[in-house]
Amino acid sequence: SYSCWRGFIMAGRFSRPSMERVLKELKSGTSLHKIKSSTRLLKRTYFLDINNMIIYYEGSRKKNKDTRIPISAVKEVREGDKDYSKKFK
Repeated sequence: SYSCWRGFIMAGRFSRPSMERVLKELKSGTSLHKIKSSTRLLKRTYFLDINNMIIYYEGSRKKNKDTRIPISAVKEVREGDKDYSKKFK
């Protein structure tokens, strides 16, 4: 279940990135923050696999953890600073 998956925050600031640029960055791997709660951010390197329609990540310390996320399970992608997560109460 991805009920705790409240969104992602891009680690950097972009001014209206084009879809091609975003897809290219995600395919090659980009640092994003998984928002666990209003006080807990988890930095991960995310990759996009368009063929399998999943996003997977590296950076989890848990062994045998399934790090694949169906694209359909992503509820929201937000651009901004890490402090932005404090608005998610």
